[in-house]
Amino acid sequence: MRQRNNSVFIIRHGETKWNAENIYQGKSNSPLTKNGIESAKKLAVSLQGKNIKYIYASPLKRTQDTSKIIADSIGAEIILIPEFEEMSFGILEGRLMDEADKEHKEFFIRRSADVRYKIATPFPQGESYLDLYNRVHKRVRDMTKNKDNFIIVGHQSINRIIRAIILDIPLEFAVTWRQKNYEYFEIDLHTKKEFKHVI
Repeated sequence: MRQRNNSVFIIRHGETKWNAENIYQGKSNSPLTKNGIESAKKLAVSLQGKNIKYIYASPLKRTQDTSKIIADSIGAEIILIPEFEEMSFGILEGRLMDEADKEHKEFFIRRSADVRYKIATPFPQGESYLDLYNRVHKRVRDMTKNKDNFIIVGHQSINRIIRAIILDIPLEFAVTWRQKNYEYFEIDLHTKKEFKHVI
């Protein structure tokens, strides 16, 4: 059966060394693990035959590496989108999550207790979810006018905001969503229905 056009496939990059070690990553980089490379290859196979011509990717290395594996498999062109970089975690980047969370305990307690605080308050010397929304909103709205199937390869935090914009979901809900490195979301842009795929 022929794949219907006007769907977007939202992918998180493959697992990285810092993902596996529970280290804050943000705009910093660490390489894909063996598992990350293998899952990207499996994901690429699952996307074959979807009539996809373009992959819009964050310019960070882990997303570029994931995108190249997919592009080589399905014959798509990669276009780097600076707005799709991950949220900046500021001074927490490169730090073990457990250690950083204890050091900034009050910040994380308030984030857990008040979703509005979580949306509007940036990480120390970093960004907030509101910053991400302002960064990607116009770009995502323009992309959804596209009548072809396409892929977005991003990161957990930025993908929350991208999905919220496409689905017209309030940020209060979106900031609680999680996306593992081995799953992706398919959104039909006609119906605004979303399907989760686990590879």
